[in-house]
Amino acid sequence: MKKYSTIILLFFVTISVGQRKFAADKYFKQFAYIKSAELYQEIYKKGDSSKLVLSRLADSYYFNTNTKDSEIWYSKLFQLYEKDNISPEYYFRFAQSLK
Repeated sequence: MKKYSTIILLFFVTISVGQRKFAADKYFKQFAYIKSAELYQEIYKKGDSSKLVLSRLADSYYFNTNTKDSEIWYSKLFQLYEKDNISPEYYFRFAQSLK
């Protein structure tokens, strides 16, 4: 019984995180960057530090001209994924945030 309850709990946690990510992507594509930043922040706090989440979180702050917060998230993106192929537009936005 304990095994089944653990599996069910993991299932619901996975679904709730997936729904938040879907909603955050939807807000980001609709240019609602304040709301998308809030949702991506919650996703990050839940433990998802993927390249997509960090880049979208940094972009959400960047497009709202919140350069202090965008600089924080761009630096985390570059620290975690420096060996990956990061697009030059992120280097430009990071430089603009530092400026």
